[in-house]
Amino acid sequence: MYAMWGEPRSDPCPTIARVSFDEPNWDAPIDVDAYYTAIPAAETMKGMFLIPVVRAAAERGHALPDARERYLPFHDYPLREHMSLLVAAARALWPRESLRRGLRRLGRGAIDVLLDSTVGRVLWATADDPTSAIEATVKAYAITQPRSSVVVVETSPEKVIVRAERVHSFLDSHHIGVFEAALKRTGIRGSVTLKARSLSSADICCRF
Repeated sequence: MYAMWGEPRSDPCPTIARVSFDEPNWDAPIDVDAYYTAIPAAETMKGMFLIPVVRAAAERGHALPDARERYLPFHDYPLREHMSLLVAAARALWPRESLRRGLRRLGRGAIDVLLDSTVGRVLWATADDPTSAIEATVKAYAITQPRSSVVVVETSPEKVIVRAERVHSFLDSHHIGVFEAALKRTGIRGSVTLKARSLSSADICCRF
């Protein structure tokens, strides 16, 4: 699920409506505490996304210190807890890489996790091209992170632009991996770039 991927194309998304999309600096440090501080107390994540993070670390011999003994797939857990597990797993699984790259890798496993569920398979039933794959991914946010707002704002034959708001779990690294995985499920490598407005808000360009 979290195997090594090659790097995506580095060409940026064209400037659209005076917005310039850029690839994140994957080696730049992340202020984890700033992300934690910004999380509203009511934000949650479904257990189905915590379970594989803990399992992936355990399979490599790493016990995540903040992990519970058991998570239920459709139970809501504090988003802060999910983010803490992501950070711990990224550091344990890829200690020689930047945290940002590790979080991106973990994000690339999200589509497989979603497709292990009935609701995920329903959402992806007709996702047979890049545009429909991105649209299915966007719909999943309403189920897995209901307090977020993730919508498609523009489509064309070569790209889809998504507006993400109130996505607190490392939007410019972890969620880049999510959309990369969505493209790859359709056999397209593509590129994912963004224009960040805050830690939890950005426009994301998925180009294919």
